[in-house]
Amino acid sequence: MNLFNKLFNVMLTTMMIQSIYGLFHPCQAKEFHSSWNSMPDRIWIGSDCWANPWERWSIIDGKLACMEPSPGLNIQNLLCQVSDQAGTLETSIILRFTPEIVPVKGSAGFKLAIQIDDPLDGYQSRLISNKGIFAGLKTDGTAYIDDKESAINPEILKAVQSGLPIQLKCEFINQTNTQMTTLKLTVTYGTHQSEVVSKPIPAANLAGNIGLFCEFPRQSVNRDGLLFFDQWQISGSRLSKSPDHVFGPILWSNYTVNRNIMKMTAQMPPIGPDDSQTVGLQIKKGTTWDEIDRQFIDCDSYTALFRITDWNDSRDQVYRLHWQQIDRVGRKTDYYYAGVIRKNPVDKNPLIIAGLVCFTDYMFPYPGIFNNLRKQNPDLLVFLGDQFYEDSGGFGIMREGDMDLMFTNYLRKVSLLMWACRDQTATCPSIVMPDDHDVYQGNVWGQNGRRISLTEWNSRSGYGNSQTVGNLGGYVQPARWLNAIQRSQTAHLPDPYDSTPVEQGISVYYTDLFYGGISFAILEDRKFKAGPMTIDFKHNGPRPDHIDNPVDAQGCNDPKAWLYGPRQLEFIQDWINHREPEAMKIVVSQTIPCNAATHHGGYNGYLFADMDSNGWPQDGRNRFLAALKGKAFVFAGDQHITTIIQQGIKNWEDSVYSFCIPAGCTGYPRWWRPEETPHQREGDRIDNRPNTGRYHDGFGNLMTVLAVGNPPKPEKTQSLEELGIQKTSGWGILRCDKNKRTITMEAWRYGSDPTQSKADEQFEGWPMTISLP
Repeated sequence: MNLFNKLFNVMLTTMMIQSIYGLFHPCQAKEFHSSWNSMPDRIWIGSDCWANPWERWSIIDGKLACMEPSPGLNIQNLLCQVSDQAGTLETSIILRFTPEIVPVKGSAGFKLAIQIDDPLDGYQSRLISNKGIFAGLKTDGTAYIDDKESAINPEILKAVQSGLPIQLKCEFINQTNTQMTTLKLTVTYGTHQSEVVSKPIPAANLAGNIGLFCEFPRQSVNRDGLLFFDQWQISGSRLSKSPDHVFGPILWSNYTVNRNIMKMTAQMPPIGPDDSQTVGLQIKKGTTWDEIDRQFIDCDSYTALFRITDWNDSRDQVYRLHWQQIDRVGRKTDYYYAGVIRKNPVDKNPLIIAGLVCFTDYMFPYPGIFNNLRKQNPDLLVFLGDQFYEDSGGFGIMREGDMDLMFTNYLRKVSLLMWACRDQTATCPSIVMPDDHDVYQGNVWGQNGRRISLTEWNSRSGYGNSQTVGNLGGYVQPARWLNAIQRSQTAHLPDPYDSTPVEQGISVYYTDLFYGGISFAILEDRKFKAGPMTIDFKHNGPRPDHIDNPVDAQGCNDPKAWLYGPRQLEFIQDWINHREPEAMKIVVSQTIPCNAATHHGGYNGYLFADMDSNGWPQDGRNRFLAALKGKAFVFAGDQHITTIIQQGIKNWEDSVYSFCIPAGCTGYPRWWRPEETPHQREGDRIDNRPNTGRYHDGFGNLMTVLAVGNPPKPEKTQSLEELGIQKTSGWGILRCDKNKRTITMEAWRYGSDPTQSKADEQFEGWPMTISLP
């Protein structure tokens, strides 16, 4: 059986395994019944619902609890959606406000017709939508459906104020001989009932996701639950069930195979102390499954890490991960997550490597990338950082507090990307590495792990018009949290070259991977880098890291300021000189070693030099390039603008090539438009393409720009996908010919179909082929 058939069968198997939840769940074809009453206490509310945000909801005593007041809190049903066809639907819930929250002005109930007005509309993209129709009960005793309100029965109000459970039921009532539907909300306590009926709504407008909401002003409360939901039921002809839509309990997996050592991470949701604390790794032998390892789930990162030595990498190996749910009465249900550990493609030529970086949330689940990337069937996936941004999914970030909640806050955000591509990471090895936004700190100068206190961070005092304490160098998030993030993203990488932690006990992961006959150096280009305010240098720019004139840019070099740090430099030299000396060598790093952007944020946002780029510190950049001896290739992201550049140290083109791939879902755009700025080109353009040729970057570094994919001047767009395309979102591909020692670089635009041959599927200047020594 060839690999394509194996992968197809594994995907079918995975879908069947995920469907086990529907088979064991007590609901049939046109019904849904919540199973919270069987779940142990924990943050995670189950595979069939998505919480916004995860950390504000929990299961307590068999009920769904909203833990902290905040605007916009909701959960959405993953298993069930409402079709756009006219028909019946009824949903009910038991609701109890706690006496402590009743005096606070707020409400709770059903969130209906959750959809987005965009071609990207789907059950996943709706999860982060603020739109919907609200049908609920206010703490002051008002029942409402959007702007239609009605006071409830006084006896029901007494029950609400006393913290007693009441029932809410919402019915879709079709209007005779029309395509209009009214919603009726009924509030019941004992024999007492109150109703409110909406104005007629087009039946098609009620399609979409269905959920529950809790709407209160943000205030400080104990995490004992402010209200409780119980016994959620949905039924009717408009109910559409999709068992393959569930997410979890095993969320995703990542793996690598390196020198016959296989490492795999199984990412779990925030389980509770009464849940099973282990995950098993099983491999298929004939028609049976053999468990080869079982590992405990790390309590900080909710990951189980497998490390199997003497791995036979000469053949494909079907595997599955196993986790057992133990409910409140001791019943056990087995869950599996399947994939393929591919054979080492040492005989495959060319080797195909996919690069992915920088994902904001507005195009989630990114079909224009991952549907097309599947067609390219890469041999290795490389996630170069910024798997999400701080505002992804909404509801902010957590800088302090309970560790479980802080990590859960992160896990929901990173899930937006990993859910979208988990079928690929389950069946293809991957390099994953965090960048600055992954650790909640736009722009990180790690300064060897220095601690930035929260007090320092919040003060943000005095440097010109603005200043961030981050320019002093270091990390603001707690070391324990940082280590959990790194474990979640990097634990499956080969063992670190030198595992000695940096300051605060922050772990390191820089290492090398030898796969498919190619040697990869996986670097950390933030952790050791000096901060702009640690050097003896002052300038008149708008902030410490932004320089707006050439004189200051030349003067900011400090020979004592490190970029990759002495430890990584030693590793790079060892890697170049000794490890697989005849193999093609590729450096995987977060960003490229130059400052190839002239405009930031806005189309006219000119900036001469940016110290967040790896063009600074200049001596540190040159030490890094000199260590590579011109023998490697740099594969990176971060800049939100795709480029191919040959770096120079003392002379033009005397160093390595770099390829900065397009951002997957660009938020903050950048441009390289030197022809409109004081940057002077030396010599001709490349193939007469604008903004290409020999340039000094803002720091005076030599670089030959061979190709650049600038965004156009911004225009109004009609859809989210058009917005992403206008911001030049996309992904990168390397085709490595090991016999010829050539690398062909491809930069694909978002939505491009690689099976087509249209001229504009890739950015201008791509594909391009270069040779390695």
